[in-house]
Amino acid sequence: MNLDYPEIMKSGDRYRFCPMCAAELGPTYDIEDIFRAKCTSCDWTYFPRNLMGVNILIEANGGLVFLFPREEPEDSPAALPGGIVEFGEAPEDAAIREAREETGLEVEVVKELDRYFARDFVWAPMLSFIFLTKAVGGELHDGHEGRVEVRAIENPPKISPNRPGSQGALSKYLEKLEGDTSANG
Repeated sequence: MNLDYPEIMKSGDRYRFCPMCAAELGPTYDIEDIFRAKCTSCDWTYFPRNLMGVNILIEANGGLVFLFPREEPEDSPAALPGGIVEFGEAPEDAAIREAREETGLEVEVVKELDRYFARDFVWAPMLSFIFLTKAVGGELHDGHEGRVEVRAIENPPKISPNRPGSQGALSKYLEKLEGDTSANG
């Protein structure tokens, strides 16, 4: 049976059989004509999920924490910490966990700077949160993403074009700083 999954959906997410009873799924459309795969036997309906992610700005030692992943271009080598929100995890908790995993720092979320939806993310559509955090403990060390450094915000390294989430997060942070300076100024 032909199921009308959206083109952006990866093949591994295109269920053909019901996970509840193993019967074949059939096409159905909701009141707004949105396709749903529905079990022909038990009426289970498949609602594909979007991923959630976090981009993290960590203020520490008078600067901002940057990652330098090994695979990034020499002329734009940097990224910001971040990653996927685990199933059942709050985005704020994911930011704290990812910061610890990638930098060794314990952080406290100061505020959510923004959020955005990336329809064309490599694994699936993703809703990402940009969090401003501050280091409150731990010890800075290199991680699985590569070298980690604190840099003065007046002279940030160039963010890799392969890291649009990091680029957007740094841009939002700089806008916030500029707005804070204008308001105080």
